[in-house]
Amino acid sequence: MNELEMRWKACFSSILSVSPYPILVAAVAAIGDNDGSYFILMSVGGVPIYLIYSLLGWVFIGMPINRALTQYPDWGLPLNVVSSTAICFLLYLLFREAIPTLLFGIPILVQPVAFWLYFRRYSALSQARSGHLS
Repeated sequence: MNELEMRWKACFSSILSVSPYPILVAAVAAIGDNDGSYFILMSVGGVPIYLIYSLLGWVFIGMPINRALTQYPDWGLPLNVVSSTAICFLLYLLFREAIPTLLFGIPILVQPVAFWLYFRRYSALSQARSGHLS
């Protein structure tokens, strides 16, 4: 598996690992809803929108940042957390409210860490497979 395939696989794995988050947000937001229609609407509509936003975020922000961070393999995780925190701070400056920042910030913090862990796992598996083939 080449590096680009590993990056995309890690990207989709990190997005899917955090995909229950919008359902949890919908459940919390629908606590006062008696018939459950808000929860159903947010779950059915929110999850695809979340997946699209996550994918676009990875294509335009996450992948370039992680590509730059691969130059420092020993500092990958701390640099991912610092860059994610910086993006969350920029969100706060944009919205000037804590709730949207937390709403979007939690996946922004969790997805890069999951990406880093999955990417390292796929890299190790690829190296092990190539070592067994030679």
